[in-house]
Amino acid sequence: MMLVQRLPQLWCWSAAVLLTAGSHITHASETKSVQRVHTGEHFPQGALQSGLRVQQETLTLAPMAATSSYVSPIVVNDFSFNAIGPHWHAQLPADADLKLYVRVSIEGEHWGDWIFVPQEEGPIDELTEGGRPNPFAGDQTGALVFVHPESRFVQYRFDFIAGPQGSPRLRRMALQLINSMEGPSLEPAGHAPDKHEQNAHTAAVPKPKIYKRAEWGARSPSSGYLYTRANHIGFHHTAGVADFNVGNLNDCAARVRAIQAYHMDSNG
Repeated sequence: MMLVQRLPQLWCWSAAVLLTAGSHITHASETKSVQRVHTGEHFPQGALQSGLRVQQETLTLAPMAATSSYVSPIVVNDFSFNAIGPHWHAQLPADADLKLYVRVSIEGEHWGDWIFVPQEEGPIDELTEGGRPNPFAGDQTGALVFVHPESRFVQYRFDFIAGPQGSPRLRRMALQLINSMEGPSLEPAGHAPDKHEQNAHTAAVPKPKIYKRAEWGARSPSSGYLYTRANHIGFHHTAGVADFNVGNLNDCAARVRAIQAYHMDSNG
């Protein structure tokens, strides 16, 4: 994974080289990450609106209830975080639905708006890429949520919607709280010089500066890798839900480090 600088507009981009795992890089020890997990014993500590109940260690709608909402207890973290990686284990009958929202606070008194979290594709696999059992196997993942980097408090909310065949049943909810703000500094730079002369007919935009993994603070691979010839390169913007805009390239690098932590520590 590399970080690409695009000027004059500031966007965060990452690139994945397919069919190759890259080279050995230094460990980004500055990134902090913790999983805050709620199960059946924790659900009663939150606010259950009318129509919700905890049954057999799952949170579900009562009979005849069509919709209701649950607001979690306030989660106080030991360190500030700039990203939230939500994932949860639930059973969804046909046409039933769970809608997730999160909100954060810096000091625990003034709260931001509820942020809707769209679901990502598919559940978490049973095994990590290294072949180890994943403790979060079967969880549904939500989009990574970027928030104010001084956030210390977080709550989540689920809207329960029953279907013709029954209610959603929430068994586990986890928030991966990530502080990826500490990392190598990226000096602002223009486009890298090209060996070939470019003109208006051959280059519509300047060649971007490409930062290597060690430069933006990537973590080392969690499993072995092999060298091979790359024949595809995929470019994509940093996926997620942003409630806090980036201000410079260091913020962009922090977001890419947070994405890496979410994929390695939750998705496996």
